[in-house]
Amino acid sequence: MVPQTVTLAGDARSGKEVPLLQYLLRKGAGLVAIGMIAAGALGTSQLSTFMQHYQQNLAGRLAEARRDMAGIAERAGEAGLPIYAYLDEFRRATNPIFVREGVWLQAKINRATTLETNLQALRGADTVTRPYVFVSRFDREIAEETWIDFKPAVPLDATSLIYAAIGGVLGLLAYLPIAGLAGIPGRLAERRSSATARSRLAARMHGE
Repeated sequence: MVPQTVTLAGDARSGKEVPLLQYLLRKGAGLVAIGMIAAGALGTSQLSTFMQHYQQNLAGRLAEARRDMAGIAERAGEAGLPIYAYLDEFRRATNPIFVREGVWLQAKINRATTLETNLQALRGADTVTRPYVFVSRFDREIAEETWIDFKPAVPLDATSLIYAAIGGVLGLLAYLPIAGLAGIPGRLAERRSSATARSRLAARMHGE
């Protein structure tokens, strides 16, 4: 039968016991803390590299969208119309095929505008705001394409190191609830209290 509680070392006389899970968490607390800090640092350091590749793919998509825009502008020019008037002809058409064509062309233009706005926002963002801009203007299709070819690395540029430090702090913060579950803060408080009591006793004996 698996024991449900464990008597702590040094507490055999007092019979102080803790749940088995809490005991195991205490024993592995150091490794868990190191692992979570390292995981946080490694994960966020990769974010910088991924965003760089994402931005490159975004720029490629924008270049493609601009070529589509140029084609639409050329066709509008051949019809002797500016782009907005050219599209308006499709919207006012009675044939649904032409209406759908107009919707498709307008979607192409809207896509190009969105991609350009997102790219400019990423390029203009600083180290602190860049992750927020990336998430707020996230394009799933481009992200999936980036992820397919993404290869994790160990970046050493300043931005990646800053993100790694932030990730380490986040990993430490994520570890704190586990430390609380293991009763580590209480144990530390007990040790500090015992150390203080011993110091006072030693000082009193020295004074006598």
